[in-house]
Amino acid sequence: ANVNPGAVWQAIDNNPYTRWDSGAPQRVGMEYNIDFEKTILLNRIDLDAARSPGDYPRNLSIQISLDGKNWSEPMTYQGTGGGSPARYYFSPSRVRQLRLVLKGNDPAAYWSIYELTAYGW
Repeated sequence: ANVNPGAVWQAIDNNPYTRWDSGAPQRVGMEYNIDFEKTILLNRIDLDAARSPGDYPRNLSIQISLDGKNWSEPMTYQGTGGGSPARYYFSPSRVRQLRLVLKGNDPAAYWSIYELTAYGW
């Protein structure tokens, strides 16, 4: 993550009571990144922010890469709140790195991820 990097592991620790958060109000360019350390086929990610329902990402760009240099964007999502976890589906894609990037601002809300779950094979 390019913000609050010391807490990134808390979004993938299988503990619904810990979280990574942005440490500041949401602004364009905030990122959360994952390197799967091998190529996988990915078609869905879930972001759980249930314990902080207002901290869902505004205008989230989901980007994928095989080499960490060339990125494609299988989807952009205009966040509207609602249920958690938020489920993001896209065409099955070969992935090594996943990058979540905010393309929107919200001066009244942090971005929180209690658990990030990736689905594929």
